[in-house]
Amino acid sequence: MLNLIAYFLTVTSNILVIVFVPERLLDAFVTYYAGASMIVGTGVVYIFSSDAFSQVLKRYVRKTFLALAFNFFLAIVVSSFELLVTIYAISILASDYYVTQAAGSRTIYAYRLSLAISTFIFLLFLHADQSAFTWLLTARTVLALVFILFIKADRITSLNLTSPLRYIAGTHLVYFGSLALLPWISSGIQLKNWYVTYQVGYSALLKIADFTIRQQVLSEKNLLSGAAVFSMISGIGAAIIFGNCLAMVLYLFGIALLYLIVRASVRL
Repeated sequence: MLNLIAYFLTVTSNILVIVFVPERLLDAFVTYYAGASMIVGTGVVYIFSSDAFSQVLKRYVRKTFLALAFNFFLAIVVSSFELLVTIYAISILASDYYVTQAAGSRTIYAYRLSLAISTFIFLLFLHADQSAFTWLLTARTVLALVFILFIKADRITSLNLTSPLRYIAGTHLVYFGSLALLPWISSGIQLKNWYVTYQVGYSALLKIADFTIRQQVLSEKNLLSGAAVFSMISGIGAAIIFGNCLAMVLYLFGIALLYLIVRASVRL
């Protein structure tokens, strides 16, 4: 139950980050976040799905930290929002897998709660302007880097996948590819609304699979099917409320593909 609560807080905080992106920064955030996540996420999942690769990873954790930290401070110095978003996406993705696969349960809870709290503080005490939002990305990036640096893993648990390449290529191409295409078929507040819809709907399906492949909870096929139905209903509802049938078609096609890929690649 604590796993589910912590995971729910993490997903909620990630979605709230999207909701409160200032409109003038939205296109840049969506483009660079989706692009960095799609490219780096493919490598991260593949590394953690192999015992050999994941054990080798332990030797390069500090080098990974130093590379990310250098680029992070470079983004601050040159005031590059695009570079900051790129490093933010990489740091969050890498730290999330590293913490959940290498650390104990208390560390996982601390990691998830710290990221969630940083977002909630932003919502309570700051306004959604450019400087405040940049502060939020900075704070979450620093937290992610700190956990990467200080966790010393004796062993990294590999992911529970029957076909890592199929899962990686399929889910990342559909998920992040859809997000990358979204700015081309919508804009402004409609883009933000659909981006949140994609995040919620795709996450409902993928988080069940994600819990299973990380070997943190037991999942059932019925849960996966229920999540797919919920996601499709959410997409139809979003089209009624926000408009843009093309965004709905892309969304529903993505949900169907994700469901088939997960069923074929994850041990349920």
